This record gives sequence, structure tokens and C-alpha cells, in this order.
Amino acid sequence: MFSSLSDARQQLVAALADPEALEYPLTKVEIAQILNHLAPQLWIAPGEELPERRSGARFGGAPDLPPGANWPVRPVPHDLPTRAQELRDRHGWILRHIERDLPYEFLAQIELADAPVAAELGLPASGRLLFFWDGVGGLTSSEPEFARVLWDETPRDRLEPTAIPAVLQELERAYDPTGQYKKPYVYPSRPVRLQPILHLPFCDAREMLDDPALAARLDDLDFRICYNQLLRGEDGMTKSKDAGQRRHRLMGTPEPEQDDPRLGVELNGSVDWQLLLQLDLGDLAQNPLIEGTLYFLIAREDLAARDFSKVRAVYGQT
Repeated sequence: MFSSLSDARQQLVAALADPEALEYPLTKVEIAQILNHLAPQLWIAPGEELPERRSGARFGGAPDLPPGANWPVRPVPHDLPTRAQELRDRHGWILRHIERDLPYEFLAQIELADAPVAAELGLPASGRLLFFWDGVGGLTSSEPEFARVLWDETPRDRLEPTAIPAVLQELERAYDPTGQYKKPYVYPSRPVRLQPILHLPFCDAREMLDDPALAARLDDLDFRICYNQLLRGEDGMTKSKDAGQRRHRLMGTPEPEQDDPRLGVELNGSVDWQLLLQLDLGDLAQNPLIEGTLYFLIAREDLAARDFSKVRAVYGQT
């Protein structure tokens, strides 16, 4: 991640000039082409140093809701009979889950007023976004009913802390009675902050595929190795202890686990999907045994209309 265009150019040119920095150095022309794709994004950074406050941006725990608001519940899918045929043999545990009306898992609360560049990225300038997901049904389906994103403009001093539904804690305890495996239904609560950055698209992102000059290089393993070395700290290949927390992003382009998640939900050419939120589930759960990345996607026209009712959450895993 980079703090500015000059910072990005300096780092990339320095890497190009250092014969030991890159295994397969790129040309100056390729560096210039890559820099054309530098774009703004918000990194959701750890907020341990933030002062204590009753409400604010956070991962996990429970959301702050307006007075009288209820924790959102995922309804039984309208096409349950069809899903039952698909899931009964191999994924009976998912079928048993979606046959019930159950509270969504709460993942993140993003305070938009804490990010001055939110409006520049197309987000509302005020209020907060609350992200919920069905982490069982959502493993195999990205239909809108398996995710819920709420945009709430209630003043902070009117928000009320919400009790975590008991059934979520019961589901977590019952997932594997032996305790060997754990599926989080309630995620650890911790404060976060929004930091503006500039980022480059990853190799399999749509922006790279849409650039003829760079797309032509994607079949070249040497190019991929070199490009990932340039991305280094944000390419998902870094094994350092903070690799997961560096992958939590708001807006911008996604870091694909395999294919760009936006391509998988493009049911027709008229929908232009925008990454709304990317979460590294292992870091979110504070559990290295949890795998995968969750991508909340919104149609650009819905984002412009401030309609978050059709957001899709796509689960990706290597």
C-alpha cells in the first residue's frame, strides 16, 4: 500500500533500480503502465491506540443500533425446496442451518465520518455502514439474502449497544462439541480506524484483465512473480503476522483468492460491481485456522442511489 503517487513511484522505481530487489525486473515502460492503475482505497487498520468510546468503528462484537432497532435476521430462502435438493447429500449441515430464521453474524461497523475521503470514493459522507453475513449459507451462495448491509445515519449519542442474540452463541458452542473445530458466529470485538491509501490491482483483478498491455503479460510466470514482489505486503503471499490485517479494505479493487469475485456475480453485462468491503476472515476471527476472504459487492448504480439492499457477499478460498 502507498501513501501517495510520489511514494508509489519512488518505491517502484527504487525496486527497479535495485538488482536484488526483484527476481525478474520490469521495464520502465511497464512500471509506468502499472502506475496508471494506482487508485484510492481505505485500509481498515487496527485501532488499539484509539481512545475508549462508547461507539465507533469496530470489527465483531455487537453493532450500535438506533433505539428500538432489532438485530437483523436472515429469512428462510424463498427457494428452499430447490436448495434442499442441491444441499441434502453433500452439505446437509448447511441445509439444516438455512431451514431456520436465524440472526446474521455481525462482522464490522464502519464510521464514515471518520474517513474524510469516503465521499470521494462514492460512499455516503456521514453515518455508518453495518455489515452482516450468514457465514454458513453464504459459504455456497452469494445471493443478497445471505448478507445484509445497513446504512444508518442516527447520531452517535443516540445509538444503543445491542445484546448479541443468544442463539448465535449456542450455534458456536454446538458446531463441534469436541472443540477441535470452530466456526465463529460471534467475532472478537476490537476497534479499527480508516486510513486512506493508494493501491495497485492484483494480477487477477478485472482492471488488469481489461488492460491489453498488462493482460498480455499475465500468462508469464516471471511477470507475475515480479509484480507480486512489488505488491509484497498486500499480495496475500506475505507470511508475516500482520499479513491478514493488511487485507481489510473498503472500496477500491479486490485481492482475489482465485478469480476476481466481481466476475463471478456478473449475471449480465449491465451490472457494474464495485468492491464495498474486503475482509480476511482468519484475522477477523483472530484464528489462523479460519481460511478465506469475504467480498461485499454492490452495483455502482445502487451505491449512487444509496441502496444497500442488494449487496452480495462472495466467499473466496484458495
